[in-house]
Amino acid sequence: MEAKAKQDKVLEIKRLTTAIAALRSEMNKYEEQLEDCRKYKEFLDSITPPEWFEAQASKLQRRKDAMMAEWQAKCEDVRKQKELALAAKVKAENDYANARTQQVGHAAFAAKHSAVEQLV
Repeated sequence: MEAKAKQDKVLEIKRLTTAIAALRSEMNKYEEQLEDCRKYKEFLDSITPPEWFEAQASKLQRRKDAMMAEWQAKCEDVRKQKELALAAKVKAENDYANARTQQVGHAAFAAKHSAVEQLV
């Protein structure tokens, strides 16, 4: 029994050693490809006019600026909606507090709840 277990362990070690060697070989292949890509990039960068890089950077900055402006506009819209809803809530609360009849009070109460829903 002991010999069988030892033989199984030896076979497992050989199998794992073979797998490790295959992975190292594959990793070396990818590292060589990566090095080739870096060399090609360096070559292409060396023959590309600096103006092109500047144009690309400028184009990227314009896109970032446009996205930021759009985001700020959306934030401003949300802020305005919140202010309007808050003003409607305050007006409805005042109308409710100053209501002379039950019907007017009920209408003000409904307006207040509508304004609160807009805030959420």
